[in-house]
Amino acid sequence: MKDYRVKYIIIIFLILVSGCTAIHVNKIGKKKIDIVQVPNQIEKNKSESAVSHVTSVKKAKAHLKRLKVSLLWNFSTIEPVSDIDIGNNIVALASLDNNFYILNIDGKLLHRLKTAGNGEAVALLQKKNLLLGSSFVYPTTTLYLYSLGEKPELMWKKNINSEVMALAFQGDNIIIGEVSGKVIALSLSGKRLWEFNISKSAWGVADIEAGSKAIAVAGDDSNLYLLSDKGKLLWKRFQGRKGYLYGCALEENLSLVGAASQNSKAVLYSEEGKFLWRFRTNFSNSDIAISRDGLVGVASWDGHVYILSREGKLLLTIPVKEPTAVDFNGNYLGITSRNGNAYLYRIESSE
Repeated sequence: MKDYRVKYIIIIFLILVSGCTAIHVNKIGKKKIDIVQVPNQIEKNKSESAVSHVTSVKKAKAHLKRLKVSLLWNFSTIEPVSDIDIGNNIVALASLDNNFYILNIDGKLLHRLKTAGNGEAVALLQKKNLLLGSSFVYPTTTLYLYSLGEKPELMWKKNINSEVMALAFQGDNIIIGEVSGKVIALSLSGKRLWEFNISKSAWGVADIEAGSKAIAVAGDDSNLYLLSDKGKLLWKRFQGRKGYLYGCALEENLSLVGAASQNSKAVLYSEEGKFLWRFRTNFSNSDIAISRDGLVGVASWDGHVYILSREGKLLLTIPVKEPTAVDFNGNYLGITSRNGNAYLYRIESSE
């Protein structure tokens, strides 16, 4: 009995010692990584002024960036927030509470636009002060194009006989992705320009990201597609069995193309479709984004948003319950969640 107690005390002591030396260290797969958790302020009464955290990676990896991350604000809706697009001075949100929201960069609500059904997706074209949005009531999606100003004006709306979860502006064209598997380009007047079809799958096109030269398409058929601005297939990459894609990303200068999949993987490719690296999370991934500085954000249903370098090195994580979308614009990082919150962070880095 005494031997058992001695062993028990020794075990407890070793656990306490190891616990003290393992702060801010977590495991992804078999690799130890530094994780600094930034509060997500789910509690509505928590003071926003108390959130400002400096994070850094291991000193041994001096080539990695040191990041300072600050939560600027969070905005709550009644139902889950499904999409976010950060403009130069405004932020657009789509919520399943049947609304689009327009906020200024400081988090002040400017406009709430009522929709016919669940707000599914939003996209901003700020050079022309436009907002594109989709809402869904089975079996019909309503597309809205608004002219933004002191008071938003509806330019047109169109009904589509398929759910539309993906929207983007590509130059002066509108790109939509349907659950039917169609990628369709429209003019700003709503005229159909071209169409591309992915392989048949249950949920079709899950996400679209458009740059000035190309369009990335995340397919539920487990393929990442890269299309030209005219809708021609440049290449596609199969993500494996059960690699259903929920998000895609495209760096503006087209040096990186990314995908986030159901099988807990985030994958990056070069412009030519060459595999660069793969990062595994602890559960299915809902979205991926790439900043102009080459930071990669991966939203995972394991309850985190992971921020990686362009080389695939994990820099930090931000805990967010059931994140749905992630977006970069300059030093701003936007995250939405099924808990009805949208968050805007500022990220600053130095070598």
